[in-house]
Amino acid sequence: MGGLLRSGDQLQCPHGGHVRDLKFSTRVRIEGQPLVLGPFQSPIVGCPAPDPCRSVSWVTVSPRLRIDGQPVVSSTDYSLAEPTGSPVTAASFSTRVGVH
Repeated sequence: MGGLLRSGDQLQCPHGGHVRDLKFSTRVRIEGQPLVLGPFQSPIVGCPAPDPCRSVSWVTVSPRLRIDGQPVVSSTDYSLAEPTGSPVTAASFSTRVGVH
């Protein structure tokens, strides 16, 4: 079971770069924060690797949980940083509502 990602949660490449320009729900909030919607490709900034991560693409998102037809991203969904192919992880996420 994974938690749902919210606008205030931090997504990072394994080198510490931060994912920016996420897409959010304007209708549904958890703990006052909009939920992250996918699938998407977003830039990564501040990656200190010699060949830095530049963007993230979501490989899997929950097919069941949708808002206005768009999938909601959970902490267990799989994403890859490009061009390194490294997984992107959520440093925090909501555990108040889970995806089974």
